[in-house]
Amino acid sequence: MERYSSLFRLPEKLYTQGSPLLIAAGALLKDNQTGNILAQIKFCSLTNKEIKAVKVNIKAFDISGAEVQGVDGYQYLDLSAARNTEFGQKTAVTLPDSVTRSFSVACTSVIFSDNSAWEAEENAVWEPLPKQQNLENLIGNLAQQYRRDTSIQSHFEPLEYSDLWICSCGAVNRRRESQCCSCGVSRSAIFFALNAESLTQNQSQFEAKEAERRTIQEQETKKRQAKTKKIAIISSAAAVVVIVFVVLLTQVFIPMQKYNSAVSLMDTGKYEEAIAEFEELGDYKDSKVNLLDCQIQYGIEQGDYLYSITLLVDKLPNSNEEIIHQSDYNLLQKCVSKSFKDYLNNDDCGKIYKVEYYNSNTILIYCSGMEKDSMTMQQILNKSGKVWLIGIEADEVDKSYLIAEGDMEKEIIFDFA
Repeated sequence: MERYSSLFRLPEKLYTQGSPLLIAAGALLKDNQTGNILAQIKFCSLTNKEIKAVKVNIKAFDISGAEVQGVDGYQYLDLSAARNTEFGQKTAVTLPDSVTRSFSVACTSVIFSDNSAWEAEENAVWEPLPKQQNLENLIGNLAQQYRRDTSIQSHFEPLEYSDLWICSCGAVNRRRESQCCSCGVSRSAIFFALNAESLTQNQSQFEAKEAERRTIQEQETKKRQAKTKKIAIISSAAAVVVIVFVVLLTQVFIPMQKYNSAVSLMDTGKYEEAIAEFEELGDYKDSKVNLLDCQIQYGIEQGDYLYSITLLVDKLPNSNEEIIHQSDYNLLQKCVSKSFKDYLNNDDCGKIYKVEYYNSNTILIYCSGMEKDSMTMQQILNKSGKVWLIGIEADEVDKSYLIAEGDMEKEIIFDFA
């Protein structure tokens, strides 16, 4: 089970008139180990003054919407939040009532680094900013011309709301600010440029200049081609010789030398070095096969048996497609036994009857080394995948456990197990 469960999320970008910050986002989480209910709130500074502290009131509600005990006067301290800086999201506020299933938040005061302060009105209402429409949806193929007239960062319809204006780059500005605090384009240019007639005219002028530029470029290209044609004829014979030499050097001699070096490293157990060289060789000869074998052995060498299991499952063919080698089966037995030794009889997975791989990056391994119908799971490090180990008897090979999401992409049955 995951450590935290998500119970509720606030609307994004909450604002009340005059506030020096946005309540950018908020989430309500349940700690599945302790049972605690936690609120995480992210703020974004809208002021040029550095913010050093924020006070908030958090109202809590149960599943029916009835108010329960919340937190008043919670303080975010020791901040140094500059303009457009996001903060607070790494702080988890514990709510006192375990039945809390939603919440609201209101900022009551903000303290700045110069010790001045902003206080919210008593009944201030925090509402989400209007959502900006994408320029492509708003003006179609004129969007690129709008960017040429304003800023390459322009992707949204500019808006005015309350005492704010929201730039086409997405930045939130005070209405009194004449330039965007993020992209630096003037407010007048941002709003004036959003005119279909002027955009169409500017685009026609741009396309005409582009056509003229391409014509001049083509003429210059023809001149250069004519000048170099004679030189190319004279040097072509020499170039062919050089090309043949380079091709032989780069495609035959150097790869062959690197391949032999990589194989030597693999044969002497220097798997990490061999992996680097086989990766560089790409599709040369059987480099990909050797790369996979080295990665499997390196995983075993480093004690990362789950990693080696995933590579072995990827290497092994579907049943009835190709012959499964005993050596690969033995390696799989070793990795499974090492990885799951705490759950096995005598630290041995016994016979592996079958492996199933699902496109949700989930692997099911059926073996005799666990009690019948018992199972356990381990998370694959650095991947959103799982490996399940399931105890069955030999006559249950055709049985599958519906514990994996997605579709089964590979089924490997070991007839010689």
